[in-house]
Amino acid sequence: ASDVRQFVWPRAAVTNLSAHPQLVRRLLRHAGISAKSAPAINMPTASSSTITYTPPSKITAHRRHDALIGPVRIRLETCGWQAVPFDVAPRRVDLAMARGRRVLLIEFKTITGSTFKAVREAFAQLHEYDWRHQMLHPRDLRKVHRWAVFERRPDDDDIQFLEDSGLLVSWASKRSRRLVHGDETQRRLLRLSVST
Repeated sequence: ASDVRQFVWPRAAVTNLSAHPQLVRRLLRHAGISAKSAPAINMPTASSSTITYTPPSKITAHRRHDALIGPVRIRLETCGWQAVPFDVAPRRVDLAMARGRRVLLIEFKTITGSTFKAVREAFAQLHEYDWRHQMLHPRDLRKVHRWAVFERRPDDDDIQFLEDSGLLVSWASKRSRRLVHGDETQRRLLRLSVST
């Protein structure tokens, strides 16, 4: 990734290489693939020290949602976490990452208008997912940490409500293009050896 980033400007999360045809040609030549037969390239990467997020412009909430997931997953993988299945049938979690006997159960929320609705949904979904998994797999003794990641900063009292309820809370900062954490969340992530 560090080799790739030296050819890309700005050096943030790379989600589409179509604006960098010279790099694409070099990568294809290196891989021994002709440009005519090459598949569409969409290669998410993350910077070495932060989780970056570039909000997609003029596209659906679904795509904005996915733009949050990729950089967080990649950053956690660099910290030794692995994506794992987390059975909550018939529901489906956004992302579950495990390391040792700990699991990060992560719900990503886009926000249209007030953050109130997204906060309530994240709270309810994370608790429901945890409960469903316990019912389906009572012998799974891994410690589950519930984490809500928002497209933008929730209101202060919503952050406090979620953290007081045991959830980790983070949001994307458009200005600095990185993930920001609530105060308690920052302390807990450090204890979990998640450096962001």
